[in-house]
Amino acid sequence: MDEEVTYLICVDANNIAEPIAGVTITDYLPKEVSFVKADGGDVIGQYDEKEHKYTWKYPYISPDDIIYHEITVRVNQDVAFGKTITNTVDITSAKTVTVTATADIFTDEGGWLVKDIQIIPDTIRRDSSLSGIIAVLEMPEGIKKSDIKEEPLVLTPGGISSNQPIIIETDGTIKVVAVFDKDQVMDAIPIYGQLELEIVGQLKSGQSFYGKATITITRFAG
Repeated sequence: MDEEVTYLICVDANNIAEPIAGVTITDYLPKEVSFVKADGGDVIGQYDEKEHKYTWKYPYISPDDIIYHEITVRVNQDVAFGKTITNTVDITSAKTVTVTATADIFTDEGGWLVKDIQIIPDTIRRDSSLSGIIAVLEMPEGIKKSDIKEEPLVLTPGGISSNQPIIIETDGTIKVVAVFDKDQVMDAIPIYGQLELEIVGQLKSGQSFYGKATITITRFAG
């Protein structure tokens, strides 16, 4: 495989009433990947090569803090196609129970990059009354309407499934239209600013198609 993957780790302290001391975020990297880089290195973060884990330590976090970190790994060359790779993160402190989150990535024989992708809207106010986020993916040449599996697309970060997509063919142009629940997307992205989304669908051949687009999450507009 030998491909790089970046995980986004978020800690949202909106639900705590008072500061929590001695917070540790530990990413137990799967054996199928090699560590490349992470933010906070040698200041609040450190990679343990022997244990194959990365740890960030905070003296405390306060109510309403939102902490996020990125860690990049490389999928090892000997990982077989069709493999599910699970990354596990624990959040611990002296006075709270451990919170565990996981994220899966999948290996395949290579995907088709779509010709174009639109996210509607691409600027989203977190607390807006918007119910759905629409993704429109234009298929590359060589993909026919009959090649596409009629099953939900998946959005990352978050591994969020869409509704049943609609496949449209107009004058030889094939587009896949899917709607994602806006609240599910916001729950998976507890930060503000710009963020890249990846949306993946499946072909009947077993290959995937995918597109990447940037959205902006704001308190004020959308």
